[in-house]
Amino acid sequence: MKKAFSPPTPDQVAAYAREIGYDKLAADPGRFCDYYETCGWRTNHGPMKNWQAAVRNWRRMDAERGMNAVATARAEEEARRKEAEARMREVVARYAREWVVADGWQRNPAPVPLGDTGRFLRGPEDPEKEKHLIETKARDAYGAEGSRMLRECIREALAEESRRAAHA
Repeated sequence: MKKAFSPPTPDQVAAYAREIGYDKLAADPGRFCDYYETCGWRTNHGPMKNWQAAVRNWRRMDAERGMNAVATARAEEEARRKEAEARMREVVARYAREWVVADGWQRNPAPVPLGDTGRFLRGPEDPEKEKHLIETKARDAYGAEGSRMLRECIREALAEESRRAAHA
């Protein structure tokens, strides 16, 4: 004959949780008992038959939630990293355009607007000083990666300028 279900005590739940290594529930077994007490010791499938199986399911669901939380945190971290990299590219590309303008001024020493900064290059020492300042800003803001990216963007901008001059 089948034994009738009898609800466990919090001490029984804690002991079983410790036995299966589910320390989270062992620390607060009343949570389990209170939850099922409010449901009349019923599950989605009817009256509870085995509270130990329910504890094992709770442990499994907690583990899945934990894995999902880790995956979500990693995805958010990756999105933040990509966003920061895109911002860095945008800023460094602007620095490169300013550097190319300063470099171009050396060949044509008329006052030249410096990108969208509202500043103009005027004197003979300005171009080298400005180029150095731009290189320093990229290095200080983004380290070696910023310096490398700035050199790359400058090469691309100078190559583009050469192509345009050749077609003009």
